[in-house]
Amino acid sequence: MFLPLKPRSQRVCLLPFPGAETAMLRIMTEQSGDAFRLELHGRITGEWIGVLEHHWRKIRAATPSAIVTVGVSNVLFIDSDGQQLLRRMADSGAKFDGDGCMNRYVIKKVSGGA
Repeated sequence: MFLPLKPRSQRVCLLPFPGAETAMLRIMTEQSGDAFRLELHGRITGEWIGVLEHHWRKIRAATPSAIVTVGVSNVLFIDSDGQQLLRRMADSGAKFDGDGCMNRYVIKKVSGGA
């Protein structure tokens, strides 16, 4: 579900995990032209992997020239399947940024640096 904040320049996508308030992923999406920023909050695990992948693929299908940057500073946990998705995203040109030792390690790993 997209909730427009500004005309076509910024959209927010809030995606609650069905029936589990503590295990959720929030995806905030900002768009400026062909540049998209996905700011992730929560956990990249289980059903959330499919939700994130669907959202990312929807952006790429609508805007094939999309430049996607993914912020992971507010990600609490990424399981191995989540790391595989992030690797596929990186292989397709997505860039990652984030704070925290573990998040920087995962960024390095999915970007082919580890």
